[in-house]
Amino acid sequence: MLLGAIMVFTASGTYSLSKFNNFYFLFRSHLWKVVAALILLLIFAYVPYDLYRKYSKKLLFIIIGFLIATLFFAPKVKGAARWIDFGFFQFQPSEAAKVILIMHLAFLIEKQGDTIREFKNGFMFTLIWIGIVSGLVLIQPNVSTSLIIVMTSFAILYVGGARLRHIFAIVLPAAGVLGSVIMLFKTFARKSFNIYK
Repeated sequence: MLLGAIMVFTASGTYSLSKFNNFYFLFRSHLWKVVAALILLLIFAYVPYDLYRKYSKKLLFIIIGFLIATLFFAPKVKGAARWIDFGFFQFQPSEAAKVILIMHLAFLIEKQGDTIREFKNGFMFTLIWIGIVSGLVLIQPNVSTSLIIVMTSFAILYVGGARLRHIFAIVLPAAGVLGSVIMLFKTFARKSFNIYK
């Protein structure tokens, strides 16, 4: 948070001065978000983790609903639809999806125990959730967040006892598909730019 605040301060001062006639305008706006985040951090730190385990699946369904809604209702900014505007605040479902998916994967690993080492009876069920969430984020399009979700999820599965050969059997083909998707996005972006130009 401190590093982020420093980066915002150093990067936004000149723009704030020219746009809003106030060197600290964007930095002050960012500081309010930092304060809100710290308050929420303290609140959630005291929430018993059993509640996360109990409601992780329901929360995952809800956030998947938000991700789907983002595709239809979120305004497009530079070709990407990532934020839902509720009027009094904006919400980026992909950021919440990262945390909720981690919570549910932890629950599944605990529930399955040693069966997480078996592809059909354990490992495969986690892939369904990873695929749905990362896929919905990818088509926004938000390639970087989708990649973070996939990498974090597989890291958790490895720590939770999943076999490396199962992880690599999914990661390597997925990397090829992701590379193809990135190239398609780049090609589409270039064509769109040329049309508008």
